[in-house]
Amino acid sequence: MTILTESQCRQEIVDHIALHQGCSKEEAYDALRDKLSRNTFFKYLPKLINEGQIIVEHKNKRDTKLFVDKNNPLVSVPECLENFKRAYIQLLKASKKIIRERDFTRNSPALGITQTQSSKWTKNDYSRVILHECDMVAKHYVKLEEIIQSNQGFKNIKNTLHRLESVYSDVSNYATAFLIYNSMRIFSVLVDIIIHLSTILWPMMIRDKVRLGKLYSNVFSKVADIQMELSSFLNSIHTFSINDSHLLMEASPFINLFGIKRDYTILNMQNEIGLILKTIDELGRELRKYGYKGGKDMYEPFYKILKNRLERTTGIQKE
Repeated sequence: MTILTESQCRQEIVDHIALHQGCSKEEAYDALRDKLSRNTFFKYLPKLINEGQIIVEHKNKRDTKLFVDKNNPLVSVPECLENFKRAYIQLLKASKKIIRERDFTRNSPALGITQTQSSKWTKNDYSRVILHECDMVAKHYVKLEEIIQSNQGFKNIKNTLHRLESVYSDVSNYATAFLIYNSMRIFSVLVDIIIHLSTILWPMMIRDKVRLGKLYSNVFSKVADIQMELSSFLNSIHTFSINDSHLLMEASPFINLFGIKRDYTILNMQNEIGLILKTIDELGRELRKYGYKGGKDMYEPFYKILKNRLERTTGIQKE
């Protein structure tokens, strides 16, 4: 039997009951006996009940049924974070594959790098190429912002769409910098949501400080696990080193989440970014009543509004 941490033991119990709502205590234990000892199971079950994560319905003294309260943040938030983690790992894997298979020599002649085999480049050569891509990423988002700001009145929609398409068409030329930046940007969005939830909403929803502390401990532990995945991804990229870290700081202010779904789609990563957007939507749903739109903030709403207006006025076929 694999030794599990307290957090893992509790999660095993919650996950099983969530999938088997209305099961009895003995049925739940029998299903988990290969993972948890009887003492461990009945040690943590009462705690989960007291915290409100598991609800007990009594038919009589002997016949009880167990349910998971999926509206309880102690249950729903860790589940959302697990879903995000799985989607994020897939996104990072796909990003790593694209970066490793890239032809880095595409832009090297313009930088004065004469070596045609990137495997023979020096660290300085890689840094120069990454810096060049960073500049292109920054200009990409600046151009998008300029187009948005100059066309808020929806004048000359067709020309605006053409300008947007021309900006998007350059994504593949700076894929490495784009994937590095946005892997961090997506994580920043996750942390931003968690900070708002944990600072404002959860204390109003959970008055018991012990239960609130348990939620904080569980959530920030999972966030740390996700951050480790991001760190591992960045460290695995041989074209990126600690000496290049200042590039992230310089370009970060330019990174806007507008258009991120479309950019990933151009790189054939629509499935991976789609799962990310879905999980962020789920995690941020409690914030929507305060104006936050969840993962929908990462779509390209202005682009979609323009497309819809042009389609209505010209009868253009939708994509």
